[in-house]
Amino acid sequence: MNRKGIRTRRQTLATGKTRGGIRFGVGPLAHLLRNRFYIGEVVYRRAVHPGEHEPILDRALLDAVQAKLAASANTRQLKLQTSPSILTGRIFDDRGNRMTPSHTNTPVIA
Repeated sequence: MNRKGIRTRRQTLATGKTRGGIRFGVGPLAHLLRNRFYIGEVVYRRAVHPGEHEPILDRALLDAVQAKLAASANTRQLKLQTSPSILTGRIFDDRGNRMTPSHTNTPVIA
C-alpha cells in the first residue's frame, strides 16, 4: 500500500482542519483485513448475518489472514510487554508513524 501511495481517507472538518491522508498503520490495516463484508457477511450489533452482496474473497483466504493477524498480534504484545520503555508502540507522530524511544550516553567533559 505504501509503494502504491494508498493512504487513509482524508476528511475536512467543519473548522477547516484536514485529517487523514496518512499511511495505513497496523491498526487501520488490521481493521480492513478483519472486515467480514469481503466474504459476503454483514455484522450488525455483534451478530453476523448473510449479506445480499456477492463475496469478494473466499472464506479460506479470510481465515488464513485472521490466523496470521492473530499470530502477529501475540508476538507484538509479547514484545511490548517485555520492553523497558512503557510507551513503545503506543505513541504516534502527526503522520501516523510509530515513535520509538532512544537514548544516548553523553560523555561528561570536565
